[in-house]
Amino acid sequence: MVALASSAKLACGSSSSQEDACASAAPDGKCSKDGTTCLLDVTCRSGPAEISLECQYGYWRHTGTPCTHAGDECSPRYYCGAGTWVFFGGGGNPPAPCPESLPSDGTPCQPGAGFGADPDVCGYRCDDGAGWVTATCSWNDGTGGIATAGWKPAACTPDG
Repeated sequence: MVALASSAKLACGSSSSQEDACASAAPDGKCSKDGTTCLLDVTCRSGPAEISLECQYGYWRHTGTPCTHAGDECSPRYYCGAGTWVFFGGGGNPPAPCPESLPSDGTPCQPGAGFGADPDVCGYRCDDGAGWVTATCSWNDGTGGIATAGWKPAACTPDG
C-alpha cells in the first residue's frame, strides 16, 4: 500500500491525482514523489509476501523488508538472505536462481559469488507442504584429490 500524507492508502499499480501510487512498482521503475512508500505483492516459494518499496531520487528502491524462510525466492527476483529480502533482478552480478525443486544430495552445483554461481542456500516447501527445507551449495572435502561441489539438503523443519 502507498502511504500518503492524508493517511489514505493505495495499492501498488493503482493511480491517484495525489500520487503516482507505485504505478510502476517494479524495482528501479520511475516514480515522481520521493518518500512515497509502497508494498509490492510478490509470489514466493513459501507463498505470497509483501516487499516494501520507497520512491528515492525518482526511482522505486527496495527497503529492508523482513523475511522468515531462508533461501526463499520470489517473482520478481527477490531472495531471503539473513532475514531480509534482497533484490537480485536489477543488474549487477547476481547469483543464478535456485533450482526449481529441492536438489538431491550431491547434485552438482557452482558455489561462489557473482554471476552464474548458485546461491549458498536455497529453500523449499517440505513434501507435505507444512514445513521448510533448505539445501546448501558447497565444496566437498576433496577426498581423492578432486574437489567437487554439490547440494546438501537439510532435514525438513515444521512451520510454526
